[in-house]
Amino acid sequence: MSHQEEAYLCLLCLRDSTRRIARLYWTYINLRTLSGDVPPVLIVMLNVLCNKQDGLHQKLLNSYPDDMEQGKWHDQSVQNKKLSEMTLETQQELQKICTTELTMIMLVGKMMEQ
Repeated sequence: MSHQEEAYLCLLCLRDSTRRIARLYWTYINLRTLSGDVPPVLIVMLNVLCNKQDGLHQKLLNSYPDDMEQGKWHDQSVQNKKLSEMTLETQQELQKICTTELTMIMLVGKMMEQ
């Protein structure tokens, strides 16, 4: 896998991870809305996540217009298969992103329990 392809795949993975976290926050905010208790910080965090996701998507569009137009590696299963072709260093960096995503999922899960 070329360096450019690796960078593209990393950005795709980061964008998708950010999207999943934002959806989780949105779900949590909707649940809190039912009780009438939505801390403003949650809305701020959701806004930050959405802006980050939009920025990553825009960077993908600007830096890799042909790949984005073709939908190259947009399918999650294809992304997972391609991960093994990355350098070990890049795989480790992506693993940190996955760990952060799991931590956020656990944090929001704990907030939902309260």
